[in-house]
Amino acid sequence: MQVPTDTNTYFRVSSKDVAKPSRNEHPPQYASKNPTDSTLYSFSPVGTSAMAVIPHSENPLPKYHVSVRINCFMPTSSITEIYLGGDESGQKVGAFEMGVIAAPSVVRLGNRINNTAIALTQAGTWGSWYWHPAGINEKYHLRWEYQKRPCICRSAIGTRPILAKFTPPAVHLSDELPLLEVTPEGQEYMDHILISLLLIERKRLTPGREETNKDIFN
Repeated sequence: MQVPTDTNTYFRVSSKDVAKPSRNEHPPQYASKNPTDSTLYSFSPVGTSAMAVIPHSENPLPKYHVSVRINCFMPTSSITEIYLGGDESGQKVGAFEMGVIAAPSVVRLGNRINNTAIALTQAGTWGSWYWHPAGINEKYHLRWEYQKRPCICRSAIGTRPILAKFTPPAVHLSDELPLLEVTPEGQEYMDHILISLLLIERKRLTPGREETNKDIFN
């Protein structure tokens, strides 16, 4: 995959470490050989406000670092940031802000900004979620089937192969970690799978009904 080279963008990236971007590209990701079997990842807590996405493998190095911080000007809104690797020194993949704040929720992928309500839509109360951010090649549009457990992620176009399966977090302080299984075909979509999943879980776990929350939560 290719990553943006403009150092004046949202990401502080050394030009010597990146390749030239192309139009309608998906978020940055390091080039690596895709596995031939599905890979299972755990969402493991790191400190009090972050988690690592760690593969179950012989070399369990974190693939992503997800951190959450408050908006200091509006503490009822939180900002989620996703980085490659084990900490915030890695390449930033994307970010989004959601909470009780007047401004609409936005999600950032690479150097592209989308209104969250447009990038992620739901069909029915317990139905499918569709990930289709503007300015991104439709190849990376996804459909999450949340009426099933584990939840199923498919490509939203073509033959719609299964790309990933997600087992949501348990409730009541369980020691069981949320699990994400990514198929070999899904590795290329991993950035989009993760960002869309984090957004869906934030929306799904927000208390109350959407029709009563929409005037409060962005």
